[in-house]
Amino acid sequence: MHVLTASYPAGSIFGGSTSNALQEAILPASFTLTLSPSTITLSGGQQASTKVQLSSVGLFAGPLSLSYGTLPAYASASFSSSTVLLTAGNSNSVTLTINTKGSVLGAIRGQAPGPLSPRSLLAWLAFTTILVLPLGSLRRRRRFQIFSIVMLAALSQTLTGCTNRYYEVNFVAQGTYQLPVTATDSSGNTKTSTLTVVVAPE
Repeated sequence: MHVLTASYPAGSIFGGSTSNALQEAILPASFTLTLSPSTITLSGGQQASTKVQLSSVGLFAGPLSLSYGTLPAYASASFSSSTVLLTAGNSNSVTLTINTKGSVLGAIRGQAPGPLSPRSLLAWLAFTTILVLPLGSLRRRRRFQIFSIVMLAALSQTLTGCTNRYYEVNFVAQGTYQLPVTATDSSGNTKTSTLTVVVAPE
């Protein structure tokens, strides 16, 4: 609150005078950020949420951009909305969700084929010979083509290594982590609150 007056000192012609006091109120134009709850406890592989409450102070109005600090390894987080619009004297909120399970990594692991044993090679030769023998009425060229196709199929089947798919899931390590949550207005002013994330044993 400020008190303002206008005054004129007395001169040779006019006498002095002072106006009535004017009360001037300067209201703040800012915002607040609070987290509810400010501490969340969960096990590795689980997820939990906190409410990010944003309130206008005084005549503040405008958009706020939300962000968070560095997450622990294998954790992820997301806002229900990364931008919040505040009007003067009002509040708004979004949800911040923390996930302590890393992405599921999928891959195909192959087993390199070993060299053909003499016994296996002999078995394949005998098999293909039995298939080709009944084709004596065909021309030699045709018979050779069929023999080659059968042999190639047999060899490719033998040379194919066994494969299997495996998955790897990573979880956030047990411990207590501090995650800053920040709101920034269009002028670059910021407010920050810290979320405590406790990853407990299962």
